[in-house]
Amino acid sequence: MQKVYLVQSVSTGDFLYLSPETGDIGHTKLIVNAGCFDNFEDAANAGLEEIGNENEFIVFTFFEV
Repeated sequence: MQKVYLVQSVSTGDFLYLSPETGDIGHTKLIVNAGCFDNFEDAANAGLEEIGNENEFIVFTFFEV
């Protein structure tokens, strides 16, 4: 099992994902399309860059099987 991190906007409910076409970070409504980050720092930095301050997003930790 590997620990992964998901980022969700508090205000919109959108999850962040990494676009396979462009490599840019995008937003999706579905958790199944959400991108997994390998470490908390990358997830938090993506949230800060794409969503805003630390009060506007949440980072969830999951174990990927």
